[in-house]
Amino acid sequence: MSIPTIVFGRAVFAVVIGLGLLALLASKFRQLAWLYLVERRRSIFGLTIAATIAVWSVSAAGSEFPVRSFEAVLRTGMFVALAAMMFAALQTDQQMCRFSMQVLVMTSAISILFGILSMTMLPELFWFLHLKGWKSTPLQWELKNFSSLVVVLMPIFVWRVMAEKSFVRYVTLAAIAGMTFLVWTSYNRAAIAGLLAMLLIWAIAFLVRRGTRKHILLATSGIGLIFFVVVVWLKITRGDMIETAPGSDWLIPVWLIDFQRQTIWAHSLEIFERAPWFGIGANTINFTPGADAPLPGDQGLHIMPAHPHSWLFEILAETGTIGLMILLVAVGTMAAHLMRRFRQTGEARYLVSLTIMAGYWVSGFFNYSYWSAWWQASFVIGMALALASRSDTVENP
Repeated sequence: MSIPTIVFGRAVFAVVIGLGLLALLASKFRQLAWLYLVERRRSIFGLTIAATIAVWSVSAAGSEFPVRSFEAVLRTGMFVALAAMMFAALQTDQQMCRFSMQVLVMTSAISILFGILSMTMLPELFWFLHLKGWKSTPLQWELKNFSSLVVVLMPIFVWRVMAEKSFVRYVTLAAIAGMTFLVWTSYNRAAIAGLLAMLLIWAIAFLVRRGTRKHILLATSGIGLIFFVVVVWLKITRGDMIETAPGSDWLIPVWLIDFQRQTIWAHSLEIFERAPWFGIGANTINFTPGADAPLPGDQGLHIMPAHPHSWLFEILAETGTIGLMILLVAVGTMAAHLMRRFRQTGEARYLVSLTIMAGYWVSGFFNYSYWSAWWQASFVIGMALALASRSDTVENP
């Protein structure tokens, strides 16, 4: 239930996560989940994840804010461990796993309905449940974090549409339509980039499994057309960004990636140059000297706000070259394993997990801090739930 509850606030999300953890630790699966976690520490995934946390901890030890850095690093490791234990519990009880999928769909549908009502007719409902009073101020960016979770929820929704045969299928279809509406109305370009990446990895996975020349031609043509339409749409809707951007010498067209984000990324690289190997310490980039200076061309922003709005630049600056490389090895190893397993078995869980990974890492390249607890936890919980289900296969593109 925790993933869609982010629409009601991060405090609600945290409470539900905590209750879920307590329920797991009090259940009959407690010992099994713990043994699984201990056994998997020596697997390739356990070793790469442990190496990542270790390198980031070395970086945290040299930080000017070591407590803040260690807290971010250890919390990340805790989320991964929690997800592994959740996976171990659910994979042993497929009935509970399917029920969990249905719970995710139903709670997501409720959250999506709440989001649509708040966005279109009743903003008072949103403000009231967020303890801001009964006010009619229209929502602007308040639902952007919830709509960003489309990269975790949509692959599972599509899967359940094909797998469910009860009224849950129709609820899931409604949830897909509602989530798409929220992404569009919140103008969440990072989520759209994630959806495109998900489509691309879905096509690649099918081509790797059983692609023919005809399939390859259809897939590449279809994806190419979709990318072309999106780029043209961005050019038309954001063409005026060229006039508002200071100067004209930008590496990437500002209608594609805004000049504010490009300026922040450039400043992140300057910070990276100060500590190129192990970085300045996790979750501290906005405390570096000069971070609060006005952003050229947009005096309302700091040149380094709370984070660089890109996990790649954030990890590079805060954990250094070594920290980024070990993370890429861990993520690449996982992705390669999932692709290989899908090619061998055709099981839907591997395709769904690959799609979630693609959406999360690509959309995260443009939006939230990598260390955001709700963002990390939603990803690993979604992955654990998807991988735990072993009943469905995908045989046709």
